[in-house]
Amino acid sequence: MSEVTKRTLLNARMINDNVHIKIPNTTTEQELSFVISRTIYSMVVVYAEENHIPFDKALELYMPAIYADVGRQYDMEHPNVYRHHGSRKPR
Repeated sequence: MSEVTKRTLLNARMINDNVHIKIPNTTTEQELSFVISRTIYSMVVVYAEENHIPFDKALELYMPAIYADVGRQYDMEHPNVYRHHGSRKPR
């Protein structure tokens, strides 16, 4: 029988209105991708159930929100870069 290995892949906490996520250096891209996609999957399932709509419709409605939120995160970390043009914002 194989031994079960438990590891923390990420640790998230709220401080005021900010979410802080720590990802250990030992976490692989594949592991992190699975955690993220599983979290989004769970969010879409809850959204579909709460709104009494099929999963595919909920996913279709959720996709633009995910795109916008990831883009906003990038904009917050790169305030001097236009994503759509790649050039720097004027000062």
